[in-house]
Amino acid sequence: MRTDGPGYMRIVPPDARLVEHRPLPSRALVAILLLLAAALPAVAGATPFAVAAGAAATGTTGAKAGNGASATWPFSLLDVPADRPTGDGVTVAVVDSGIDAGHPAFAGRIRATVDCVGADGSADRCRRGGADDNGHGTHIAGIVAAAPRSAGDGPEGIAPGVELLSVRSLSNTCDGKGDDRECRALGELGDVVAGVRWAITHGADVVNLSIDAGVDLDWRRGELAAAIRSAWARGIVVVASAGNRSVKVDDPALRDVPLVLVGALDTSGERAAYTNLPTTAQWALMAPGGEAGGRCPAGAIRSTYPRTLVAAGEGCLAGTSMAAAYVSGSLASLMSTGIDAEQALAHLLSTAAPSQKGLPATVDLRAALEATPTATVPLGATAAASGDAVPAAAEDAGPVSRLGSALSTMSATAERHPMRVRGLATALLLWIAFAAYWWSERRGSSTRQMRSLTSSTVPTPSTR
Repeated sequence: MRTDGPGYMRIVPPDARLVEHRPLPSRALVAILLLLAAALPAVAGATPFAVAAGAAATGTTGAKAGNGASATWPFSLLDVPADRPTGDGVTVAVVDSGIDAGHPAFAGRIRATVDCVGADGSADRCRRGGADDNGHGTHIAGIVAAAPRSAGDGPEGIAPGVELLSVRSLSNTCDGKGDDRECRALGELGDVVAGVRWAITHGADVVNLSIDAGVDLDWRRGELAAAIRSAWARGIVVVASAGNRSVKVDDPALRDVPLVLVGALDTSGERAAYTNLPTTAQWALMAPGGEAGGRCPAGAIRSTYPRTLVAAGEGCLAGTSMAAAYVSGSLASLMSTGIDAEQALAHLLSTAAPSQKGLPATVDLRAALEATPTATVPLGATAAASGDAVPAAAEDAGPVSRLGSALSTMSATAERHPMRVRGLATALLLWIAFAAYWWSERRGSSTRQMRSLTSSTVPTPSTR
């Protein structure tokens, strides 16, 4: 028998044909497992759904602004009039981690508090309750609707007269210990879908989704897209954040979803470094999001916070989550003038300030309030952008990502039942690994049997 390198064996009896066998190398088996594991997120709905603010939280100690003017920089970017309509008679649903119902900034204006965690797509499974154990939802609600205790005392929302629906679909999830401990609002996409469906049937005029809505979703067949279409058909506008991954959102299917997708600006009105670019959304806008790691409040967004987490009841965060809330609040302010959601959106889109750097246009609330009434907003109408081309998206990740895309036919089920599909996909991965191992061992066993049959009649040659 002559050996020809590891994993390769050649047996040459005098009167037999050449028999060759290459057992499956362990490195090849590992490569197959890695490839399948890389494709698994596309099949199984990836990780639990994360809010768009993610880890970009700053100044959450509740420290008040030392300079009132710096705390209101978002209002300056949006040109928010001091005498604007306050949203009276309009209801905004905040589908998030809940709202601190006892916070004085919302006194008497939270119509309902409901918990949809575990509802898995069914509004009927949402139940009463749902306190904010993370802070993100209360922060979003404050940007939309916080009423300061007195002029300049406490955070102020765009529409401090609106009523709120507190819809808890995300919950606090922490990793690490000590100084490395990090907490985020996470949840299953099916629970977000249930929250949207519940809001549709309980009086919402605007639904705010400050979640990572820009990528990793099946916008063509998914349950969330269906829920958003249902909302629009009932005269309800849904606003979502584009996400914080610094990539271009270029899913063509988004053009068919009646969703306002919002990217974030920093304090100078430039594109925030973290923001995704909502380039293919049916309707895209930019609004203040702050700077990741920015000072509170000069570089981030100051808003309300649960008093159970921060005694002062306020703090700062940054992200596209905050930008979406400014758009929701602006729509509520417009709707309180007596126009419907579609007309309010038409005003906001037609008067948004064009960008000179290829970004979607920026909300200009004063111009929108002064605009000539617009009857409808046609599907596909996006706020104008001008100037340079949009920066390129992240480089193609290669064949592993394309394999995941090829498996996306399972993603509609994955959106509604992500944990169930993840379990099935993991079982499939283990089955494939076992099958590959069994096949390799069987072929190796056949070779060993042939070697034993020939060893008594064929002298073993020198390996030299």
